[in-house]
Amino acid sequence: FCISKFKKIILPDGKLTPAGFHEIGHAMNSMSKLGKLAQGPLRLIGMIAPIGITLFGAFTKNKKAEKGKELTKGQKASNFVRNNAGKLSFLAMTPILIEEGVASIKGGKLAKQVLSSDLAKKVSKTNKLAWCTYLCAAAAAGIGSFLAVKVKDKIQEIINQKNKQIVNLEQLVKSQFVEMFGTVK
Repeated sequence: FCISKFKKIILPDGKLTPAGFHEIGHAMNSMSKLGKLAQGPLRLIGMIAPIGITLFGAFTKNKKAEKGKELTKGQKASNFVRNNAGKLSFLAMTPILIEEGVASIKGGKLAKQVLSSDLAKKVSKTNKLAWCTYLCAAAAAGIGSFLAVKVKDKIQEIINQKNKQIVNLEQLVKSQFVEMFGTVK
């Protein structure tokens, strides 16, 4: 793996494997300001934001306007995040997807320059498959966020139905009591 901060690329037993070219691509990315940004704060945001979005969606509910009033900007923003949690979680991971893809592309170009055509194709194929793992992780984060909100909303709906049944039962008991014994104080 590549440790840009220390300008080091760690390879197993010092051997250059297909993934090694990808790591060299990371090192090449770290030489630009945008690459450093993608490997630093944007990567951190991409790893943390989906967790925050998921938790926010799972522990909040859609805001509803009071009678005669409109939702505030904050309430609208809250509803937007909840209703788009899956998409936002995936979107938060796009800087990681881009940086990993660019590292693979740069590593693949280098491999074409120094390896035989067959070996360069193997490097390219390996890096494409490796990039797909990042894509799957982003998709899983998006699907997980989406499902967290939907499951929470379904559980809340069941609780609300049970609460209505309890209220209806209480009203029935009170009305029966009133019929039998008179008013309830």
